[in-house]
Amino acid sequence: MSAAPNPPSWRQWLTVRLPVAVATGLIYAAGGGPLDPFAVVLVLTAALLARFEWTDLRDQLPPLPPPKPPLPSGPPPFGRVPRTAVLAGVFANLPALEAVLADARAQRVERIVCLGDLACAGPHDWQVIQRIREVSAWCLRGKWDRHLGHPEGLAGSSLLMMNHAVERAHARLQAHPGGPELLAWLASRPEAMQEGDLWFGVYPPPKPEPREACTISMGRRGYSFLDGHPLDQLPAGAEVGLLGPLWQAGLMQAGQHGTPAADLPPNLPLSERLILCVGSVGNPSGDDPRASYLILDQGYATFRRVEYDVAAFLADYERTDLPPQLGELRRRGEGYC
Repeated sequence: MSAAPNPPSWRQWLTVRLPVAVATGLIYAAGGGPLDPFAVVLVLTAALLARFEWTDLRDQLPPLPPPKPPLPSGPPPFGRVPRTAVLAGVFANLPALEAVLADARAQRVERIVCLGDLACAGPHDWQVIQRIREVSAWCLRGKWDRHLGHPEGLAGSSLLMMNHAVERAHARLQAHPGGPELLAWLASRPEAMQEGDLWFGVYPPPKPEPREACTISMGRRGYSFLDGHPLDQLPAGAEVGLLGPLWQAGLMQAGQHGTPAADLPPNLPLSERLILCVGSVGNPSGDDPRASYLILDQGYATFRRVEYDVAAFLADYERTDLPPQLGELRRRGEGYC
């Protein structure tokens, strides 16, 4: 129960209440013509009411309910790493790599990591390896990097164009003054990396693999899986995987099909048990021939597509002894391998 109101002081009466009462009476009097008994009654009534302290309406209302607790804010609980550009599948395409690096600088990334397949299938083998060595915090060794160190292991493979590309890249690197050192550096790279709940890997995994490897079938609109699921490759303690290099960027979750990056929202929040394919810098898909990479930032992932000088790449490609079919695929913007 609220305390009894204090009566108005003489100062309040003279400066506020009496003038208000008189003004009210005068207004009514002005509206009714000459001062009449009715106006006098109104003035006296207003003066009488001004003697009482009105109770604040807020004291008569029920108390407000307590405020609701604020919704959780901040990043998702997974993948809290510095703003990181994740690259993969450069395939000796220096114009595409430089375009991606320029875009990453414009996006103010704090570091760059690479998930392998730096050389082969393009004219800029040693340039790309040297550039990645300069700018990356760390780099993985991809499938074709693995073969680049041991091209004899491709004997009998059905990918004849890529076999020839690997052999020619190996020969060019051996002939370049710094090539053998670059080959040794690439051969010493790991094929997986784990940072907290994030796992970075390459596809396909090296053999022998303790976990059964999944076969990923890529189409223009996503992925399908055979012999298991890519999530089976996540090691203990990892909730989110980043996989490279595959020319189709997108998302893999539980189920038989994946989702291409074009169908995903920007600033995708990372949740448990998912794998992100970062796409390819130098060998992107036909649906979008621009170079592809991914930015991680405090629990969110953003797929980026960047235009690059395809004509400059093809001009250098045509001066090599690489299979012309690979150059034509690149001209049409079709991903392969």
